Amino acid sequence: MTTYFLSAIISLGLLLVQTCAPKDATVAPNTHRTDQAQATEKGLMATVAFYNIENLYDTLDDTNTKDDDFLPNGKLEWDKARYEKKLANIAKVLTGIGNGKMPDIVGLCEVENKSVLQDLIRQAGGGMDIVHFDSPDERGVDVALLYRPDVLKVIQSENLKVTFAADPSDRTRDVLYVRGSINGEELHLFVNHWYYRAAKVSKKANPNAWQRPA
Repeated sequence: MTTYFLSAIISLGLLLVQTCAPKDATVAPNTHRTDQAQATEKGLMATVAFYNIENLYDTLDDTNTKDDDFLPNGKLEWDKARYEKKLANIAKVLTGIGNGKMPDIVGLCEVENKSVLQDLIRQAGGGMDIVHFDSPDERGVDVALLYRPDVLKVIQSENLKVTFAADPSDRTRDVLYVRGSINGEELHLFVNHWYYRAAKVSKKANPNAWQRPA
């Protein structure tokens, strides 16, 4: 079994390029057409997307995280109507990418829990499975992967802890690692979302590196 890393991701992304290009467009020599043809022959073509859905919280209080703003009586008055509208808007974008259905593989960031992912999939018409782990992030936001099980076979998944040497107590979201295969060809996916906190900790470790020039 051949193992594909970045090359496989590039091949998978070619479908998005193909759908954006005019049908009668001429292709210059030395382009990725050969890679695309080979990927198609091997059954490796899939629609892949990544989307920062910006604070997809439910309306329930999680006492282990700082989600108070996203409650009906919170700062943002986050009620069921606003939650459902956000789900509908996200589903509209994702199904637009997938020509009427969800893309085959979708990386997401800023999701509160698995429940909101299940609600999103229902809103978008179903047909997707979920890879998600609750991370130690103080605000309770995580990353996740949605995928079509008839396209991607998930072999392994784990959450990779992120720690900062300058401040080991700082809590942030994990990196999601998923190993899978498409038509027998292995694929490695990393879903991550780096917060400004990383820059803050870096600045704390080496303040001089962040000084503006005189």
